[in-house]
Amino acid sequence: MGTFTQQQDEAINWRLADLGQLLWADWGEDTIVFNGLSADTHLLNTMSLDVLLLLAKKPMSAEQLIISLAKQWQQPLEQIAKSISSLIHNLDCLGLIEPEFT
Repeated sequence: MGTFTQQQDEAINWRLADLGQLLWADWGEDTIVFNGLSADTHLLNTMSLDVLLLLAKKPMSAEQLIISLAKQWQQPLEQIAKSISSLIHNLDCLGLIEPEFT
């Protein structure tokens, strides 16, 4: 987990680690996710939640995530791109996402 560089991030697709092991609770502004594999509970901000929801639909590269989030939030690509690489690393380190190897 968390061993990929930014250049590698752009070339690989990311997916949820194990959707069946994640339990979600949405309390309005806050969303909590429990990872059954690590027994850890995480409080998600809006960007983290939106990335996980996009990856729940299908695996995506960092570039695809940036484009989808920019369209969804109606914000410039550059603004989203500043945060997405570190967010991917954080979600990977938490065991919530993983690279997809085909």
